[in-house]
Amino acid sequence: QTEAMTMGDRIAVMNVGRLQQLDTPQRLYDHPANRFVATFIGSPSMNVFMVDVSSDDGRIVASAGGFRLVLPLGRVGRLTPYVGKKLLLGIRPEHMQVREFAETAHEGNVVRMPVELVEPLGAETLIHVAGPDGETLVARADPRTRAHRGDMIEIVVDTQHVHVFDPTTEESLILDPASVAVTTGVA
Repeated sequence: QTEAMTMGDRIAVMNVGRLQQLDTPQRLYDHPANRFVATFIGSPSMNVFMVDVSSDDGRIVASAGGFRLVLPLGRVGRLTPYVGKKLLLGIRPEHMQVREFAETAHEGNVVRMPVELVEPLGAETLIHVAGPDGETLVARADPRTRAHRGDMIEIVVDTQHVHVFDPTTEESLILDPASVAVTTGVA
């Protein structure tokens, strides 16, 4: 994966002999066609978990357990038909920051989560937190973070970069299918 991302002009992502997406490295990362591409590209992998979609005063809200995010209409305007249903929400670790170092905290994008593991890597620290349904989510943090295992910390989610997938087909609900070179075909 790393070699393809650094050396390739266009990359074909395959799964069980089926072409999932053919695109530039950056578009694969920023605009994955489906959950498989989203979690295959990037390290650590994109966090993906089930949420309930609701409407609150004209805003689209994704919630699960104690997790509640107000999603920007420009990013997820296609979600109105999904109000009252479950969807898969995807957030890359770099779009989840510990509040003490985040610049864009506001009501609707801050969630409290318990720390399971702190992984110092030198230039950055990975914080593993318990997700809304008990799954582990990973956030990138400044190496100066004071978070420790067992702490309840506030995570700021950059909602401009969330991804939403259909729970049955796992196809992206944000991506315009016409903007992807090739998706979900047989190779």
